[in-house]
Amino acid sequence: MRIIKDLSKKIKEELHDAEKYAKMALEHKTDHPELAEAYHHLAKEEIGHANILHEKVVAIIRKASMEKDVPPVMRELWAWQHEEIIEDEAEVKRLIDMFNR
Repeated sequence: MRIIKDLSKKIKEELHDAEKYAKMALEHKTDHPELAEAYHHLAKEEIGHANILHEKVVAIIRKASMEKDVPPVMRELWAWQHEEIIEDEAEVKRLIDMFNR
């Protein structure tokens, strides 16, 4: 269960970094377009890192489920974290998409 907690924390860190970069991209879009492009690129990279970690959590849960009964608390913990992560990711993607408008 600790691994899910640790990975969830790392995913949130990646999303937080993506949000910071996306906001910086928007902030510098007009005055420093090349810098803004770099920040935009970094924001997308951070989303990619979050997705890689997300896939690993899902794989760990799937493997644990196949080997033995997964404690309901493990599923509940992940469901709660997963919902939060999805909401955070949607907000960051909205910011990233604003850059292209």
